[in-house]
Amino acid sequence: MPHEGILFVLVGPSGAGKNTLMQRVKGHFDNLTQLATMTTRSMREGEAQGREHWFVSPDEFTSMIERNQLVEWQRVHLDDLYGTPRKTVDEALIASHDLIADIECLGAEQIQKAYPHNAVLIFITPSSLDILAQRILKRTPDIEPKELAHRLERAKFEMTFAPQCTYLVLNDDVEQATVQLRHIIASERLRRRGEDASDG
Repeated sequence: MPHEGILFVLVGPSGAGKNTLMQRVKGHFDNLTQLATMTTRSMREGEAQGREHWFVSPDEFTSMIERNQLVEWQRVHLDDLYGTPRKTVDEALIASHDLIADIECLGAEQIQKAYPHNAVLIFITPSSLDILAQRILKRTPDIEPKELAHRLERAKFEMTFAPQCTYLVLNDDVEQATVQLRHIIASERLRRRGEDASDG
């Protein structure tokens, strides 16, 4: 009987580098696709509809909640809504396809409950809030001071979720963090499915 797919969930504060690491590791593995999550926030430069996210209106998002089409959903960064599409995840895991996603910590907790045998939670963080603030400012130079303060305050809360994750990746050096994340993915595939077990 084929093994079900694995859902690798990257968790951590905004600006920790989750999406950067995700893009860097995807190309190293066959059968590993980014899970496009739902959001009501505006599309950023370099993003594409259906790749990182599905960008929908608040009304569309509310309709999906009402129809139970989201595994979880959260309000993040003031008024932005994020959620995980149930059908996409279910179909991939049943088809033995692996997914990787950037999920907010409260959402990741719900994912873990919904898919306890498939979800692997990986906490991504820099070593200090100062580094986090620099990254947020670099990515969003026109961010309002109130919004920056909100994100840093939220980061303190999000850090308390780290012990609930199976792995922790310290992302001060992106090269080292990429290697560490690649090793985690490879080891989980080996542990669960015996992939490449005969190559050693």
